[in-house]
Amino acid sequence: MKRLMLLLACAALLLSVGACAVLMSDEPETVEQKNFIYENGTYGVSEPGVPASYNESYISQNTPEEYYIAYAVHIRSGGQHDASEVIAARQGGRIYFSSDGNESLFTPVEGGYFCYTRNAGSSRFSGMNPGAPMNEDAVGLYVQASATLFSYYTIYNGMVKTGEETVAGRRCAVYSVLNGDGFPVSFCIDVKTGICLKAAWLIDEALKREAGTYEFECTEFKVTNIILPSID
Repeated sequence: MKRLMLLLACAALLLSVGACAVLMSDEPETVEQKNFIYENGTYGVSEPGVPASYNESYISQNTPEEYYIAYAVHIRSGGQHDASEVIAARQGGRIYFSSDGNESLFTPVEGGYFCYTRNAGSSRFSGMNPGAPMNEDAVGLYVQASATLFSYYTIYNGMVKTGEETVAGRRCAVYSVLNGDGFPVSFCIDVKTGICLKAAWLIDEALKREAGTYEFECTEFKVTNIILPSID
């Protein structure tokens, strides 16, 4: 659990530090609105089939009740390249996270959720709070942490739409922006849900390691036929 929280927290910190020169204002514009200001000098209606705005509210309203979303994550710094997998899922009222095989599973009970964890390589889950359910507010913190990648692009201001791309079989709108260091970063945003499915620095591999970069790409996105681990 600590590994998951650290990974996602570091992810947010790494890009937010680099983005200090382009952080959103107190009254942020939505991504599509920024695009139309840039292209047309005014706000406008989005193109057919593409929502008028992407933001955390749009994601919250359009994320399916059940989903399984897996990401391949790449962190480059000081000549090192670390790769990992992050999974966020919900099914049948249960909430599931995994970071490099270290798993957390929340099962609903009266008064909240029981939490079970399983370290990579272990065969069985163990109860994190046996006999004492976690309340919804506490579980909500883990859900918020798991959704860091979903809304990753919202820390940037001035993003410009550059095209479309398919990621994990999903239609995405592609946006680009210069971060605080002047490096171009692109984001692929799922048109239907607003979830960020890909973040990539548009620089060569050597410069990625030198600059210290955090990238991710969705490798699997399911809303049906979801099977989560059993605690038995």
